[in-house]
Amino acid sequence: MIRSKRPKVSVSVPVYNTEPFLRKCVDCLLGQTLKDIEVILVDDGSTDDCPRICDEYAKLDDRVIVIHQENGGLASARQTALERSSGEYFICCDSDDWVELDMYEIMYNKAVACNADIVISDFYYNYPNGEQRAVRHGYKQISSENLMRELLCYRILGSTSNKLVRRDLFAKYNISWEKGINQGEDHFIFIKLLRFPLKICFVNNRLYHYRRDISGNNYTSNITMASFDQMLYIDNWKRANLSCSLFGRELAYSALNLAFVGLRTKGMDECKYKAYIREYVPLKAIFVNRIFTLKSLIVLLSMVNYSLAKFIFKLFYKLFYK
Repeated sequence: MIRSKRPKVSVSVPVYNTEPFLRKCVDCLLGQTLKDIEVILVDDGSTDDCPRICDEYAKLDDRVIVIHQENGGLASARQTALERSSGEYFICCDSDDWVELDMYEIMYNKAVACNADIVISDFYYNYPNGEQRAVRHGYKQISSENLMRELLCYRILGSTSNKLVRRDLFAKYNISWEKGINQGEDHFIFIKLLRFPLKICFVNNRLYHYRRDISGNNYTSNITMASFDQMLYIDNWKRANLSCSLFGRELAYSALNLAFVGLRTKGMDECKYKAYIREYVPLKAIFVNRIFTLKSLIVLLSMVNYSLAKFIFKLFYKLFYK
């Protein structure tokens, strides 16, 4: 295939020990109806057969770029791909997920038609038992400020996999993934982007398939103190860089959400947890802003009876993380 000087879309694919899923992922990327793309496979120190599979695809299709690096985590792999990319727009795809074959054509055409900085698609959650759940946003267009509110309150997924971003924005605003922040790293990158006035459009097509495991065995579910500290770093950054007058309620909700995560963090004991609550969770703001949800009630209960709050959390785990 003869490649144009600048691909329309660069697709970043961090790869780490996803051998059972990698071929399905790459096949659907190379089968896209939008042919003018580059697929950047970043082998992040895989110890299975992924490195060989990546090299095999690079030999078969010159749109595939393979980078092998020592294991540095998702943020490091995404940043490596961004720095190597050359497309007009940039998007990520996790190597255990897959996409519809017309995903990037639909999103790119929308970006061009609207002169959009970011285009967001609907998506599916796919579960090991074969169940598939559609997630719809219901927007056509939204301002950076309002989308920021949605992200801070976790009403919209922070993933980079269903968001096509004008690549030049990263250099223009000096935005990058921070090495070592591998929990909430995509949520973080979009919070950084949305501080600026961007044109954001939606396509109401479910185009991305996000493989979801709620058994507690995956990285997102298996929260350790190290990953909790990464999320706390992001939350502290929000407080330091976002306006309380504009986003006070949302920042309170974000801190409350992290407190809720603390109830399922391995290695978190009652003393550490209550110390976090006292220092970081604005209990007054919760009452002033009337943030009375099941999450907030469980967090408030944890200050009185930590063991009971953890027990109730376990009862409702799948309700919150389905």
